[in-house]
Amino acid sequence: MIRSIGAFLGKFTTYSCLICAAAAVVSSLPARAETTATYENGTIHISFTQFTKETDTARRIDLSGKLRMLSQRVVSDACFVQTGIANNDIVPNLRATISEVGAIAHALEYGDTNLGIFDAEERRKTLAVLAQFNEIWAPMQINALLIAQGEGTFDDILALNTQSAELLQVSHMLVSTVAAQYFDPTQMRLADAMLIDIAERQQFLAQQIAKNTCLASSSIATESMTEELWSARMAFNSTMGALSSGMPSLGIQAPPTTKIDASLNAVRSAWLEMRQPIDAQLSGDMLDQSQLAAIFYGADDMTNQMSGVIGLYAQASRFGS
Repeated sequence: MIRSIGAFLGKFTTYSCLICAAAAVVSSLPARAETTATYENGTIHISFTQFTKETDTARRIDLSGKLRMLSQRVVSDACFVQTGIANNDIVPNLRATISEVGAIAHALEYGDTNLGIFDAEERRKTLAVLAQFNEIWAPMQINALLIAQGEGTFDDILALNTQSAELLQVSHMLVSTVAAQYFDPTQMRLADAMLIDIAERQQFLAQQIAKNTCLASSSIATESMTEELWSARMAFNSTMGALSSGMPSLGIQAPPTTKIDASLNAVRSAWLEMRQPIDAQLSGDMLDQSQLAAIFYGADDMTNQMSGVIGLYAQASRFGS
């Protein structure tokens, strides 16, 4: 278990530098489109803005990065379904998450103009990583669908959680591979790319927190789930402070605009409220269903809020702020 904020941020930033090129391509183009999936009446609906050929590279980076967050959200959603918490909202959420993972993986390999990917992938390295992703995702999808249909077990949740760790690592690899093959280093300063990448990582950390809070509160709780919850909590909290106030020693600048500052403060306020029951759980308290539901909704809200922050960082970088 990682107990030192400084030590964790050192490790966190070193890894972040390896993949920060991914965010650079996204933010260097004229428009940053966000894909949102919802599930209604048995149909997946994916909303998107108008794309052009020029956004193809950006979307490849954007969508491969989004798979990192979805790799954690699918387990979080499934755990909350299985435990019966926030049940009215969570089953549609789980179905939408499952569908969105499949749609993004398919678009990255074969292209999908609706998602802003105009051509099939031809680079062998990227195709090899996508094959790894699909190999891990296939049994995960089966388990997740069983849970969404009310036919899953806690053994399926355990399997899903184990597989999600592998899927997250392959998603990291996919981001770095796509960035290395598509990246134009003249488009953005490294410091700006690093800020955006760290902000994007907050999204999957928020989902990791929700996932492990649910798992650690269930009948299948293990010490490793509590340890992962602690690590995700420390990472999110430390990085939230660094983004809000800056940390020059690590190359993290203070918010470059008042809009970014205000948006980060809103996320920070939401986090401080959500952190209280998480810390109580880490101290050994049992959370009730209302507290667990609040963490589920809070994590989703912070994930969405961070999307807005990322867009503001991208805009500030384009205009040289």
